[in-house]
Amino acid sequence: MSSLFHVVEVALANLGLDALGKATGADVVCGGLGLGYTAAAALEHPSPKSLIVVDALDAVIN
Repeated sequence: MSSLFHVVEVALANLGLDALGKATGADVVCGGLGLGYTAAAALEHPSPKSLIVVDALDAVIN
């Protein structure tokens, strides 16, 4: 993961959310925040109504 190359993280979010078709109002869970590119891409997609990020690292949670 890099702040310079995050195309894969954005593509991952779009790939999963595009599978919903034109559905809206989805509750989305993102596993791990990382640098936030996947979560940010998910929020830009029209499908989610909510986004929950699940992380195991104390530094991220607190």
